[in-house]
Amino acid sequence: MGECDKKAYDLEKKAFAILTQALHKDIYHQFAYCTTRKNLWDVLEARGEGNATTRKIRHDVLKKKFEGFLFMEPL
Repeated sequence: MGECDKKAYDLEKKAFAILTQALHKDIYHQFAYCTTRKNLWDVLEARGEGNATTRKIRHDVLKKKFEGFLFMEPL
């Protein structure tokens, strides 16, 4: 293993450790299968954003709330 490979390995392990430490202990087991920083980050991102249907529903709800706000009478 060259010096560059060792540095990359060390950075990977540090980043992975930081991400796993940020997870609450009650949900950590849901991500135990993730073995790399990239894999863990992608899974966390997908969980946070949800699937396409969830994102569409969130967008629609936000749009309705905004439209309701526009038509409110000033006090």
